[in-house]
Amino acid sequence: MPALLVCALLPIGKTFAGQQNTKENTATPQQYTAPVYAPATIPAHAELNPERKKWADMIRRSYDFGVISDNISLPGNAQVEGGDFIQPGAFPTAQYCGYCHKEAFAEWRQSLHSNSFRTPFYRTSVNIVINTKGIQFSRHCDSCHNPIAVLSGALTKNSMVDRRFDQDGVTCMTCHSIGKVQSTLGNGSYVMNVPSVMTDAQGNRIPGQVPYKEILAHPDLHAAAVMRPLMKQSEFCASCHKANLPDSLNEYKWIRAFTTYDEWQNSKFSEQNPLTFYKGNYLPCQGCHMERFDAALPEPGAKHGSFRIVGPPETQPCQRITVLMSRSTRPSHS
Repeated sequence: MPALLVCALLPIGKTFAGQQNTKENTATPQQYTAPVYAPATIPAHAELNPERKKWADMIRRSYDFGVISDNISLPGNAQVEGGDFIQPGAFPTAQYCGYCHKEAFAEWRQSLHSNSFRTPFYRTSVNIVINTKGIQFSRHCDSCHNPIAVLSGALTKNSMVDRRFDQDGVTCMTCHSIGKVQSTLGNGSYVMNVPSVMTDAQGNRIPGQVPYKEILAHPDLHAAAVMRPLMKQSEFCASCHKANLPDSLNEYKWIRAFTTYDEWQNSKFSEQNPLTFYKGNYLPCQGCHMERFDAALPEPGAKHGSFRIVGPPETQPCQRITVLMSRSTRPSHS
């Protein structure tokens, strides 16, 4: 949330102190498949395992919900399977994933995703919200910038939640646990599954940090837990890369903040806008922002030696410098 938008967050009168184009870049035409949106709300107090229920009951005793007592993320839109708080330890860490996915971990560690909670411009903005309105209103921002803090119940007055997860921002498992999007409204409009790195043979998700030997012995069950078609659609990105300022936040009225998803949808790449006067093959957000490059580090998730990178090439590890200097080495498969 850029600092320039902060003035729209504050109640009136309140003050504060304080590439060279090649054929390899051309995607083949695809049939656009509209995502299936989840219900706008999830029933609270759904069946929880004992550990999670104990955690949720503890958080609820002192949690400042605001207007709606069973919505844990307002004025943000984040939701989680089960509809109640989930303990931070339920999210396998990025370091755990990086044991096998060395290339992915190296890319993520240098990305804005991994620094989503601690960049100076963001900290300035969110601190203004906290200092003028209260920490509970920062759920609006952190539904995207620090999902674990929101879903674990850390963003309330006098919270005792251990927030060591702050340093990792948006981790591997926060994105790879998203099962559905509620809408393309943004502000964290996703529904997160209970984090799982593996399913059993019947497709049931296994929570927690499964031993590596089990994952390596059953990579198909690992993929079933962390990958889904939604992750290749622009609507997946829309859950956070679009935002608004609701009246419950600024005490004024609903205001659009930024519209990255809408800009894609209005472009030729979405094939959803009849007004574009030039044609192009369908290309989702991931088609540009997650291009394939040769993997420089051991990466079991690579296909034919290449791996999708999050973010522009300029943010990638120095091991890749020769690839960046010579775009002709870019692999042709998609």
